[in-house]
Amino acid sequence: MLFTHTFTETNGQTVNFTVNDYPDKCPICEKQGQPNFISAVGTVGQPNPQVFVAYRCPVKTCRGLYIANYTLIANRPGNEGYPTQIKVVKSFRFLQVLEFAPNLKTVSATFCEIFQQAAEAEANGLSQIIGPAYRKALEFLVKDFVIKQKVSSDSQKQELVKQTYLGKVIDEFIDEPVIKQCAKRATWLGNDETHYVRKWEEKDINDLKTLIRITQNFIDMSIDAERYLMEMPEGKGSPP
Repeated sequence: MLFTHTFTETNGQTVNFTVNDYPDKCPICEKQGQPNFISAVGTVGQPNPQVFVAYRCPVKTCRGLYIANYTLIANRPGNEGYPTQIKVVKSFRFLQVLEFAPNLKTVSATFCEIFQQAAEAEANGLSQIIGPAYRKALEFLVKDFVIKQKVSSDSQKQELVKQTYLGKVIDEFIDEPVIKQCAKRATWLGNDETHYVRKWEEKDINDLKTLIRITQNFIDMSIDAERYLMEMPEGKGSPP
């Protein structure tokens, strides 16, 4: 069955093109169903014409957006030389924007950005690069936390934190036991993702993400706790 759509090229030319197949399943929820066409862009007037079509999953519990890449396999006569029959090459997953606690966004917006990109890479099956990406996110989270919460009044220590290995920063600047111990173990697994030989062969990327999640949760609680202790000092309240 052929499906005809229309899009406008960058030169303003309106193009009718025919898709000979839809993606057979949603790359997000992996359920079967004919996707809903959203929009398309392409370069059908070029030597190697391609079209990129945005689809929405028809499954109500998903409704995810993704892209299908098509390439020319035939021309249809009477269409001014534009290719009209194309085939699916690959579908890519769009990951919804992750939610981060307000404290984390304030302390390290860069951590949130890197973690989001790492999650998107993981969603699209880029398994060989996600480990170093999550490891980088961890480093920004910990160092930004130390710089803004621990040494904010000392510019020399801030520069020292920026230049020091992550493991040493954790040992020397973080006092909270749970944050220190979980961040250290996340660093171990993150380092494994960047080295040729793994030291923790029984652990995988899911363990790394779990330790990062624990670390960020305790950092979030630590910031809240410090704020309330400053706002409500001992001696001000009346005994019950």
